[in-house]
Amino acid sequence: QPFSPKNFKRILSNCNSQFKQFDFNTAKDLILYLMQTIHEELNYFGDSPSSKLSSPNQYNRAITFIFFMNSYNSHNFSIISNIFYGTYEDITLCKKCNIILYNFRKFEFVSFKTLSYKNKIFNIYNGFEDNLKPQKLNGESKFYCNICKSLEDGELTTKIIQPPNKLLINIDYGKNKAFKPSYVKFEEIIDLTKYINFDFGAPIKYKIIGVCTYLGSSGSYGQYVAFC
Repeated sequence: QPFSPKNFKRILSNCNSQFKQFDFNTAKDLILYLMQTIHEELNYFGDSPSSKLSSPNQYNRAITFIFFMNSYNSHNFSIISNIFYGTYEDITLCKKCNIILYNFRKFEFVSFKTLSYKNKIFNIYNGFEDNLKPQKLNGESKFYCNICKSLEDGELTTKIIQPPNKLLINIDYGKNKAFKPSYVKFEEIIDLTKYINFDFGAPIKYKIIGVCTYLGSSGSYGQYVAFC
């Protein structure tokens, strides 16, 4: 049976004026707000300051990863971070010194953009393939190299090193409906084993339990419907 969450909307509006009226907010905005708020409220460490560890050298992958996890886990733990947060590995090649630097960060969503799939079928695996393509860092996008101690040209590749227990995927069509794919294809089981930059010794698979879709005549007015 269809369910309209009016009471939830009313309580949410009292907590955050962003959702008080009927101004346009994406489903991603709502879910991120809920997750971050619940994480902050239930964080085992409360508002404790970050642990003061020496900075990693970034060119040693293992040391940099251990530093990141120790620093993050020393002041972040909740049912939200435990279930929904994964870890990205940013791999940056400096074009000047030719050294690879590593950085790690948490994520709540895996996001895909579909601008290049106008009137085409977009398979969910297309998004993971596109996200693995290297990005050029030059011009205004230069990065600070800790080895060269200056802004340099580089190449950035982002990979998932720790998949979350429950995976949230956001497919961003943009506000111009002309660039929407004709169809989004996915199976009930999504196998991400080859997209994870670590060998866990077992397949990394997810079973889809819910889809939230947008219905509307424009990118600024419409309705979200969840199928669970």
